[in-house]
Amino acid sequence: MSVTIRDVAKAAGVSVKTVSRVINDEPWVHGNTRARVQRAIGDLNFHPNALARGLNTNRMRTLGLIVPDIANPFFAKGIDGCATVAERQGYTLFLGSASNDPEREASHIRALLAQRVAGLILWVSNLTEVALHEIMHVMKHTCPAVFIDHPLDPVALDRRGYASLVVAQERVGVLATEHLLAEGRVRIAHIGVSGTGAGQWVGDQRREGYLQALRAHHVEPDERLMCRVGHGTIQDGASAASALLAQHPSPDGLFAFNDLIAVGALLACQKANVRVPEDVAIVGVDDTEMTAVTYPPLTTIRLHQRRTGEQAVTLLLELIGGGAAVPGTTAPLSNLTQPELPELVVRRSSTLRPVSTPSLADITNAGGDGAALTPDPWLTGPPDPNRGSDGPAHSP
Repeated sequence: MSVTIRDVAKAAGVSVKTVSRVINDEPWVHGNTRARVQRAIGDLNFHPNALARGLNTNRMRTLGLIVPDIANPFFAKGIDGCATVAERQGYTLFLGSASNDPEREASHIRALLAQRVAGLILWVSNLTEVALHEIMHVMKHTCPAVFIDHPLDPVALDRRGYASLVVAQERVGVLATEHLLAEGRVRIAHIGVSGTGAGQWVGDQRREGYLQALRAHHVEPDERLMCRVGHGTIQDGASAASALLAQHPSPDGLFAFNDLIAVGALLACQKANVRVPEDVAIVGVDDTEMTAVTYPPLTTIRLHQRRTGEQAVTLLLELIGGGAAVPGTTAPLSNLTQPELPELVVRRSSTLRPVSTPSLADITNAGGDGAALTPDPWLTGPPDPNRGSDGPAHSP
């Protein structure tokens, strides 16, 4: 026969209500009484019924996480980071994939609210501002939410229970473009994405960083070298890169919105007999695992997805607890910048300089907090008489 809450109450010499208060971590229980109840729970190996607790408190110990597309490898380690912190704090994580469909995303949110989740995380939400405010109105401040890479307007931030965690996306574009410029590339193309909500914001920020870097180095941006694709898939990248390579003169560098687009660009180059990096240097974004095993290995921007997920859940739990400040500070919650800055990871796809080949550990750790690379002389290749030792040469 399973142990009940009444058995615990009898063993501890307290009322059922007192046991319930201890289980739900309510503050108004004397320290000695709380310890006695906790000892009885341990002695009897009692496991509280999560559903019953949720009905009693009108809030389940569950969190909801919605991502635009679970098939995109970018989100894998971020999801794992969210789940790790949630489980450590005794919460179960419900995951929804919107398949890049704002209506489906809204439907997932309504379903999670109906399940009485304690809080929500929306990662790069594709909801329009109008739809977002409608959802926030439905929440009626009963369900705290953290928005990743979706800056909120001041009105939303004034409402208790909402926070936004943003990555320095503009810096992503600057890093990628400055690297290509340093490699001697002058006709640098950019394949961005179109979208709504946070997806559009991220794309616009990366594009702005790309433009800033060009102008800072006195390179006039060329609209013919800039395009946008739908959802940032490999097929999107292959199609867009094929069109760019057909131009005359064609680009000698390419900054892709994400790694999937960059992989598509690699395929397009192979099909067109365009050498990478000799003819075109390519940089992606996300540092997903595939970047270490493409041919050639892909230069990318690491975004520390796992840490972003961990921090998002930490913020959400602070909101659920009624906190109005960032843990460990007195600052009000707002559009917070993720502390780990984007990081350039140089591989063979963008440079003819000596680089390193990814080790097995690097492949495993790609997408978050990768380790140092292991040198491999094979990747440096034989000297190219048409290129200088300090980087790619270009004819006037």
